[in-house]
Amino acid sequence: MNPIAQPETNFNAPDSVLAQTIAADSGWQQDGSGAVYDERGVIVASSLADLGIIGRELGWFTPRGTVASGLVWAKIPDGSATRADQARAAARRLGL
Repeated sequence: MNPIAQPETNFNAPDSVLAQTIAADSGWQQDGSGAVYDERGVIVASSLADLGIIGRELGWFTPRGTVASGLVWAKIPDGSATRADQARAAARRLGL
């Protein structure tokens, strides 16, 4: 498992990069196949791309069509465990 690095920027970034920011801020890790795990080693998403879909569904990202991309920190829960639980629940709803 490898720590997920903070991206250099979120400006006009795809959802997978925004998801990477949340994962890095949460202290999550990624395995060799790209799956994302929380701090307890429990899978959160099968990839950063899927985590991007999940984050978009949860409203963690600025709405599509805005001038620039970014995170809506007010909608992202404090605490890695709460974030992971919400992401896993959304993944189940989305069939990811």
